[in-house]
Amino acid sequence: MLSERNINMAYSAKQIDLLCQALEDDKEALALLGRECKNLAILHTALRGNVEAMSWLFENDKILAAFDAGIGGNKSAIRLLIKLNEFEWAAVANFVKGDQKALDWLQKNKLSHFIRLAYCIKKVL
Repeated sequence: MLSERNINMAYSAKQIDLLCQALEDDKEALALLGRECKNLAILHTALRGNVEAMSWLFENDKILAAFDAGIGGNKSAIRLLIKLNEFEWAAVANFVKGDQKALDWLQKNKLSHFIRLAYCIKKVL
């Protein structure tokens, strides 16, 4: 499924943590995330079903757009994430959709912030 090599870390653990806090309805965390990382703040809004945010991601951040689509069940989006070596995003999307092996991979690679993100997203959906 996913390789152990080439883990991309475009976003810091702190930024992923802020996204989790925002998904848990922490308005202050969302404001800070918006200042620190606009794309993740927009992902937050897209994950909550905002069509304009989804469109913005599609036009401006294909990785996060594919992640959002993958969570929605789009298998070709997951394949795109894997093709682009965005394994952590693919694993989170797969785990949200119920793939235990994806969680095992995140644990094996010590990506606890992405594990937390997956659980936060599961609560929102």
